[in-house]
Amino acid sequence: MISARLKRRDFVGTLVGSTLAGAALYAQTSNPTVKMVPSSGPGNDLITLPGGDRVYVKVSTQASGGALFMTEQPIDRRGSGPPRHYHEEQDEWFYCLAGEYVVEIGDLGPRRVPHAFVYDGAGPGRILIGFTPARSIEQFFRDLEKRGQYFGNGSPEHKELAHRLYGIVNVGPPLKL
Repeated sequence: MISARLKRRDFVGTLVGSTLAGAALYAQTSNPTVKMVPSSGPGNDLITLPGGDRVYVKVSTQASGGALFMTEQPIDRRGSGPPRHYHEEQDEWFYCLAGEYVVEIGDLGPRRVPHAFVYDGAGPGRILIGFTPARSIEQFFRDLEKRGQYFGNGSPEHKELAHRLYGIVNVGPPLKL
């Protein structure tokens, strides 16, 4: 595992480059024409996660033809972040817009490599997170909002449900600062 400290505007270049190349390849093979429009602000499409964390949808699965799902996630609480997990079908990348995050990934964070992040700032932070191809990850966030509690953190049955429905495998607790 590699642990990296991301500050405002830091970029995991090779990770993003390989992820965007994968999205372009996916778009070429599944839907070569994708019309994208800029969002008019962070309140366009808001998903509220259990515990109150917010996820602003910047590029929806539908808008990208399934090639990409992108979110902006403001985080105000130091120590907040998901459990260590991996995705069966998506590559995930991170771009820090404000604040400071600790990100733990394997060699580039491709699918099936465990990863996690935790907010390590004194004030508000914002992180841009992309998934390619989108597959069922947007539905995961929407179902979390409806469900009101996380999948995969409790019983073996909950972990199996998260794996079966969304291809997400939790392999450890959230990162500690």
